[in-house]
Amino acid sequence: MSNILNTLQSRIPKVLELGKEVTQKDEFAKGERATFYHGTRMKDGSTVAIKRIYDNKPSKDEIKTYAMEIQAIFATSTPYSTSLIGYSVTAPFIIVTECYEEANLSTLLKQKKLDFTQLNSILLELAFALKQIHEVNFIHGNVCPSNIILDKYGKTKLVGFGNSRYPSKSPKNVYTSGKIKENNWLSPEFLAGEVFTEKHDVFSFGSLVYQFLTGEIPFNGQSQSEVRSNIVNYKLPTIPQQLSKLITDCWDKPDKRPSIAKILESLRSKEIVFPDVNNTKLDVTIQTLLADEEEMFTQKYKGLVHTDAAHFKDELKNVIPEPKSPYVPIFFREIKKLFVKKTSSEIFSYLLDACQALISKTKNAESFCSNHLHLRLPLDRDELIDQGLDIIYAIVINYPNALNSEFSPFIKYLMRKKPEKVIIIASELAKKVDEVDDPLLVLDAVMTSWKYVKDSKSLAAPFLSLFYFLCKKVPDYKNQRGQLCSSLFNKFLDSKSKTAVCVALTGLQFVEAENLSINPEQALDLLKDGKTAPTILSLMLSLDTIDINDEDVFQDIIDVLLKRSQKSNRASLLLCKIASEKNGAELLMKDDSWLCNKLPTVESTFRIALVAMRHPNIMNQLKDSENFKYLLYKCCKPKHQVPLRSIIEVMKAFGIKSDKDVSVWEDCGVLRMLLNGAVSSGEEKSLCHILTFFSDLAFLKEMPMLVDLVDVSVLSYKKFNNVASHVIPLFANISRIPKCGKRIEETRALEVLNQEFKKKEFAKFGTIIRKNIRSSHLPRSTH
Repeated sequence: MSNILNTLQSRIPKVLELGKEVTQKDEFAKGERATFYHGTRMKDGSTVAIKRIYDNKPSKDEIKTYAMEIQAIFATSTPYSTSLIGYSVTAPFIIVTECYEEANLSTLLKQKKLDFTQLNSILLELAFALKQIHEVNFIHGNVCPSNIILDKYGKTKLVGFGNSRYPSKSPKNVYTSGKIKENNWLSPEFLAGEVFTEKHDVFSFGSLVYQFLTGEIPFNGQSQSEVRSNIVNYKLPTIPQQLSKLITDCWDKPDKRPSIAKILESLRSKEIVFPDVNNTKLDVTIQTLLADEEEMFTQKYKGLVHTDAAHFKDELKNVIPEPKSPYVPIFFREIKKLFVKKTSSEIFSYLLDACQALISKTKNAESFCSNHLHLRLPLDRDELIDQGLDIIYAIVINYPNALNSEFSPFIKYLMRKKPEKVIIIASELAKKVDEVDDPLLVLDAVMTSWKYVKDSKSLAAPFLSLFYFLCKKVPDYKNQRGQLCSSLFNKFLDSKSKTAVCVALTGLQFVEAENLSINPEQALDLLKDGKTAPTILSLMLSLDTIDINDEDVFQDIIDVLLKRSQKSNRASLLLCKIASEKNGAELLMKDDSWLCNKLPTVESTFRIALVAMRHPNIMNQLKDSENFKYLLYKCCKPKHQVPLRSIIEVMKAFGIKSDKDVSVWEDCGVLRMLLNGAVSSGEEKSLCHILTFFSDLAFLKEMPMLVDLVDVSVLSYKKFNNVASHVIPLFANISRIPKCGKRIEETRALEVLNQEFKKKEFAKFGTIIRKNIRSSHLPRSTH
């Protein structure tokens, strides 16, 4: 016996021997390769059909064809296709199937005995049969009226599997047209000897629809060579108006033809329907089809039993429904018997893979859980626990309500075995907590398993983040579990995971903000870590006050913050907060070199210094600090964003009451930079502040730069007329200085300001300025 037949016999144990299990009777048909006989089955005396193919030893190719036909009949057995009773593995080679005495569809169509309702029903049942064939990766190959029979109950039976094949991958696997008498229903790619797929059957289906509507065989009256040529070249008959889209689609290029499954769905929904049908009768056909399909699937699923894993995998593959199939609940119901301890891990793994693919749909996930399969998952098996948890995750996504109190007993065990996956599942459950009737017990079970993750660097933070999320986003949860969460967060303050400590502190801030305190040593440790620094900075900024008791630790904190502030604005803000406390400011000013070179921006440095200046002792320290003077010098530069008014206010706060005080700021270059900064900014407000400030200083000391101030004032007035109220008092003040008076005269400032002097409020200033300028000339007049 050939290897092909040995393999066939092991897969399909239905071997019969002619003369023993079945007897041959009269011949009733003859084909190209076989003769058909009536026969009797010895077992029950039933009449069968015997297809006798080879009386002598067949070739290897003939054996392949023979085995292919048997496999196709066996694999695609449906209520609407013939059933395999048996076959032989020795000569004579026979295939025994059900016997139908009724006429085939070809005869019935010629007799015109079928109305549109019956034809519509035939198409429904035929599409169903073809769908099952295609789902097990077979092609019927010769769908035509002579291969369709209506049994005594009027049910369609698809026969003639002699040309069945797997979808071809190369032209070598195609049939030759010589094996089929009539080409009228065959596809172009088939007749051209090209690669073909199940879309070949779809083309034939469209040809049947054409024949049903027109009452004529496609290409009627043409020779077979003409038929072949016309089909290959897509010279197809004129399509009738009724159901034209269906026929057009079926006769399109292979890759554009619809699947038979899609056609079946359109027929079932009556999106595609023949004209003038009896809807009541058609509905009966549709309902019967659904009932038969359900029964067929039930029987398929019941056939799944404990057996060797390899065979089970093949069987399972053949019966798994599509995710959109209405028979998914039946599948879950029937496989429930396999969700038991005695099922091997290998078989269980195949089952879990199948379920995973199905429960991506919400209805399927609900059906899975309604059969309590989620409570029967093999979570106690190490080799299957990951698959089981993947299914639980899919359930949470698609049907979270299943994770109720019944499931909570599993959590502690799972947290011990696979905490990382449980945390992910619980996090998804937290997002859908409003969709779950009783989620708290499951989440409580997760919470009470905290010890398994406390010191995990990778899991502690995600674990705490879950409960922080619940407290923050789910008001009822905070109300009901706030104290438990507070206790949990406190437990993690000494976690080995710095990130977890930050999350714990953040959680405590939210749950009990008024009572939150931060250990300085812990804060220092977290500030040193780049990953945790941003969080601890935010937390420390949120505190109403910072308790600075341990000066050594806080000095270290300040040093870290000075480094962090180069990249973090929050670090600068925290330094401001520390500077607002007297002892914090004192620690900050122990070494004031940071005023020059520690912080990245002059603005942030100036801001911290301003806060520290609120303390009188710091004010005095800064007044004598060369570093602070240098800071003010830099602040005056236009590129920095420090308002010149703020610099002036600081200088006034230090007190400028004598020419000595003025000299301090003049010598360090701040006054000159102030003037330059005002000019460079070109802003009216800045210029006004500078003019007023220098007007006050002029009473204390004569400075060479006041001459430059004359030029600035004139330019400012020409640009901004509103500065007159600042320029005129300034000129009245500095015009008493000979060099300034001379410069006022040289710039013709009095002519420029002449219109202003006519105003009542400026008239007296004009008199003073002119008098001062005349006085500056007296020595020369006397000479």
